[in-house]
Amino acid sequence: MRLTWRDAVATLLVGAATAVYVCYMMTVPMPMIIDWGDVAAAGLLLGFVACVIDEWTVKHAVLVRTLSALSVSTLCVGIAAMATESVLLVSVVVAMLVTLWAVTTLAHAGVIAPRARSAGPRRHAARPPFPVAGQDTSGTQHPSRDSRPWRQP
Repeated sequence: MRLTWRDAVATLLVGAATAVYVCYMMTVPMPMIIDWGDVAAAGLLLGFVACVIDEWTVKHAVLVRTLSALSVSTLCVGIAAMATESVLLVSVVVAMLVTLWAVTTLAHAGVIAPRARSAGPRRHAARPPFPVAGQDTSGTQHPSRDSRPWRQP
């Protein structure tokens, strides 16, 4: 697979979320960012827009489930970070956003290859039963030699 313009826009948005975090840590004044709760809100908003723009085009079923769980976890930690204005929680939110972006971009680039999907559980080729003395081994049994008593003629 190739990276598209959507991946580039998602990269810019996640980079902007990271820049807001780093600038606030360095006490660089930014409009509308007053406290750590605002930093968390900006990170969640930019991460959400990046997720919507980048789409879910990953074909790896286990990876999709993992990214979905990580996305929900990021949202929960982000809400907690907005409520508590904790520096630690905001740091975790930004790290989770960067992780989501990195894994999704690697999957879109083809570094994480999709697994072959089977129609169901793995099935082994049917083996013929071990021959018993006097038993027909051609694969078809005579009805009188059938070992299932409920199928007696």
